[in-house]
Amino acid sequence: MKRPVLKLEVLAQGRVADRPEGAYQAAPMAAWLEGRGLLVAYRQAWIDETWLSERSDHGQDADIWLAGSPDGGLTFEPPRLIIDHRLDETNEFDALISALGENRVALISRVHRTDFVGSFWSLSRDGGRTFSQRQPLDLEEWPIVFFGHLLPDEEEGGFIGSFYTYPWPYPGPGLDQPGLARLRLDGSPPELIGWIWEGQFEDACLNETSLLRLPGGRLLAVIRQEPCLEGLFAASSQDNGRIWSRPEPIGLFGEAPGLLLLPDGRLLLIFRGLGHGEENYIGLALSEDGGRTWSWPWVLETYTGGRFHGGYGDLVLTPSGEIVAVYYLAQRGETPVIGCSVLGLKS
Repeated sequence: MKRPVLKLEVLAQGRVADRPEGAYQAAPMAAWLEGRGLLVAYRQAWIDETWLSERSDHGQDADIWLAGSPDGGLTFEPPRLIIDHRLDETNEFDALISALGENRVALISRVHRTDFVGSFWSLSRDGGRTFSQRQPLDLEEWPIVFFGHLLPDEEEGGFIGSFYTYPWPYPGPGLDQPGLARLRLDGSPPELIGWIWEGQFEDACLNETSLLRLPGGRLLAVIRQEPCLEGLFAASSQDNGRIWSRPEPIGLFGEAPGLLLLPDGRLLLIFRGLGHGEENYIGLALSEDGGRTWSWPWVLETYTGGRFHGGYGDLVLTPSGEIVAVYYLAQRGETPVIGCSVLGLKS
């Protein structure tokens, strides 16, 4: 298999926001709004002396914050608190924002509480300045986790998004299983479109899924394997998400994928790259054939603060053609910050 070659240059690199002492910043997502520029949402939790840095411990009492950049990621305005965990005594996970057109922005977050787990969403009609009251996103009373951006559903209206189910002891299929749901702006419950994968590999499941609609209408899903034994998987659908091909490994050893469609039809992928020893990395890869083959990873930044304390990147294309990458990362002995890199494609 001949891999394409990805050539990038870093035009600018920095951090989205200052990190307060004891804060744990993670899980950023970005959207571009005409007239406003770049928006980046992220979670900010807090740690204490009980923090288990060597494990998947992402802190407690997390809120959701939103920062704007009018110059395409070069500088950022002071972040604003969007979801305050104190209102419902929650711990917020994920900060999934999607630009829906007409100055609308959707925000989906996963809520953890001692007696509850689930996903909620709210809508802004003024470019992210204010958001409506949050609504639950249960699917037939199953708690589900959305991941990635929402896409317009050109066949049946509304927007489609990928999700995965919680494993036991929560109600539902009993495994991490990725699927596709339709959301409408009238507040109605999510509608199941189809399952991307119904089953379990011998020693692993599939869960976090980045979704993209390719030229011609085919849907492409790049999916995390948990635990990571073979790396990222991909599947596709020709019928708007009802039936999917069997997921297959794509030759990239990592987690937490994020897809971007480039103007020339090529695909760019950002992911948490798993390295050797203590060093992991924020990786990017290129596909020139609709996601069938990918370049070797291009390393954007490395981090030494532990596998679980970096990654979860997102990509945005600016009107002038630059690519903005946001992600989080921690170095040894530190808590994570939100990174931002402005990139240019090289011929």
